[in-house]
Amino acid sequence: MHRRLRFAAAIILVLSILFLARNQVLGAGSEASPSISVQEEQRDSALPAPGTVKPPPFDVVIPVTGDYSLGGFCTLSVELTDAEITLNANLLTPLPGELPKNVHKVRQGCLLTYNRASQILDELPTAAGSTMICFAGTPNQQMTVYFYDIYSTDPTWTALETTFEANIACAPANASGVYIATFST
Repeated sequence: MHRRLRFAAAIILVLSILFLARNQVLGAGSEASPSISVQEEQRDSALPAPGTVKPPPFDVVIPVTGDYSLGGFCTLSVELTDAEITLNANLLTPLPGELPKNVHKVRQGCLLTYNRASQILDELPTAAGSTMICFAGTPNQQMTVYFYDIYSTDPTWTALETTFEANIACAPANASGVYIATFST
């Protein structure tokens, strides 16, 4: 009697697994309608799979005014009034120079480079616009944004005047160089 019960339970289990697997195969392997255009297929292939998140890009060329996220690490509010100027924004790892001894160490920064006609600009001219860079803050820490002028002959980390509200640290970012946010240790 016990053998028959075990055998029946095993059959029910195998049939249940087969039923569930059949539903998974049908759901995963459904083919697109032949009427879908190649353009729609390309657009859909760029979308992340359901349940996934596509992170913001790590390298961005910014030609126009707008808000941009760089790899989810920093955000930029850019206002450009000179059509000849672009902003190249990249995540930079490792940092180009040793951080000051009294600050919490971070691994990456946001490299901003202003360009006009393929020439690097040390600073964005005031008449050409402005940029604000923001970083998420560390809970219970007063964050400060630091700047490192990698284009200088003698670069050093400089603390910028930072606004810190709602756990977001922001500072003007109108010079070409690396920006980070950290706190004093």
